[in-house]
Amino acid sequence: MSKQDYMNTSVQEPPLDYSFRSIHVIQDLISEEPRTGLRPLKHSKSGKSLTQSLWLNNNVLNELRDFNQVISKLLEHPENLAWIDLSFNDLTSIDPVLATLFNLSVLYLHGNSIQRLGEVNKLAVLPRLRSLTLHGNPIEEEKGYRQYVLCTLPRITTFDFSGITKADRTTAEVWKRMNIKPKKVRIKQDAAFFWDPCPRVSALIPEPRPPRPHLVRVLVLAAVAAPHGRGRAGRSDGAEEGRRPAQVETMSPAIALAFLPLVVTLLVRYRHHFRLLVRTVLLRSLRDCLSGLRIEERAFSYVLTHALPGDPGHILTTLDHWSSHCEYLSHMGPVKGQILIRLVEEKAPTCVLELGTYCGYSTLLIARALPPGGRLVTVERDPCTAEVAEKLIRLAGFDERTVELIVGSSEEVIPRLRTKYQLSRVDLVLLAHRPRCYLRDLQLLEAHALLPAGATVLADRVLFPGAPRFLQYAKSCGRYRCRLHHTGLPDFPAIKDSIAQLTYAGPG
Repeated sequence: MSKQDYMNTSVQEPPLDYSFRSIHVIQDLISEEPRTGLRPLKHSKSGKSLTQSLWLNNNVLNELRDFNQVISKLLEHPENLAWIDLSFNDLTSIDPVLATLFNLSVLYLHGNSIQRLGEVNKLAVLPRLRSLTLHGNPIEEEKGYRQYVLCTLPRITTFDFSGITKADRTTAEVWKRMNIKPKKVRIKQDAAFFWDPCPRVSALIPEPRPPRPHLVRVLVLAAVAAPHGRGRAGRSDGAEEGRRPAQVETMSPAIALAFLPLVVTLLVRYRHHFRLLVRTVLLRSLRDCLSGLRIEERAFSYVLTHALPGDPGHILTTLDHWSSHCEYLSHMGPVKGQILIRLVEEKAPTCVLELGTYCGYSTLLIARALPPGGRLVTVERDPCTAEVAEKLIRLAGFDERTVELIVGSSEEVIPRLRTKYQLSRVDLVLLAHRPRCYLRDLQLLEAHALLPAGATVLADRVLFPGAPRFLQYAKSCGRYRCRLHHTGLPDFPAIKDSIAQLTYAGPG
């Protein structure tokens, strides 16, 4: 087989898949069998795989020692490796071995424990790298995270599963000019023009540094704008006094104009977030003041006049229409709803716990998909919101034996589920309240032994607004298998979000 024939064949081949194998070290790949897909892998005469893709995601790797040696035993041409998936492992840094794979085009590193943003510099030598993911790492919280990566890797076209636009490039360049200063080379004095009479003493005396330009500019502005004092320091001629106000007036617009391209770039780059802010904060607050009703009450009034009582599907469709055409409801939405329904029908849980009822949208989704005899317990912190959700649930035709609504904070309700509400185990949990409470409530469920082995925990909005500590715990504690279902926000598909699916393996 010629090299060109091999390249054409390996690109079409399915990946060598070692995901979800609990692999601790790279050497385990030799003894581990890869996962089988819909199409079988082709092998060379020596028994090695003919593929350019390697999937190692959802394992417990914390280093890539002996990576080249092991891969050479698995792949016919390891130097042509183009796609590596190392997501959801325990890597704390980007191993230098990845920088030796010069044909690498796609690299997934999301969901790891990479701490330093400077680790990205190691990938700058890869000429063909086009797609990279790093979200779900601690470096995602660093200021200027996205701009730094785009400046360091100008050739990539996709970052964190989103395409890179011209506005992204412009924002990154502006950020680079404002935050990354070029290194200054210190020029030593020529010995012919400088004689040191005592080198030991002068070595202890620091060299005088020239004042920084921006500090000089600030001092000049302060001196110009300062009022005149008494004595010689405050004296000046009339011509100089006449020039100073004009200088102050011309400096302020210049500074404002310098920031104008940055502001325009940010508005273009985050226009979807700006629209979301306007709809969820400004317009909602205005309507609350004008109507005297909360958004959940306005939504329920719309459902009463447009939906069919006793038909959960029609009620859900009515809520979707109201959120798209009237007021944004900040609910789960139809796309995430289909994922939730599919998982509930697949798991067929006898008992479901929902934390965060809100208006009752996701509650109706779960109740519709429950198997016969299934029970749903939903918890809502806000009494006013819970009252509206109760009306909506009963309007859809679900009684208290099928759907039980508890008013109270999840932190107080979870310890009483077993004694007060006769809930000894939970087969499926939906976390849909405040993302910052996800980790606390998951640990409470573990502490009170409410999760049996094989239980499923679903967490909404783990990317926007995000629950990084929750994802990090689920990935690193060793008691969960984690998977992300990537979607977008309802009515704002450009704003990426995900539903996290955790499968509980039991106490470790």
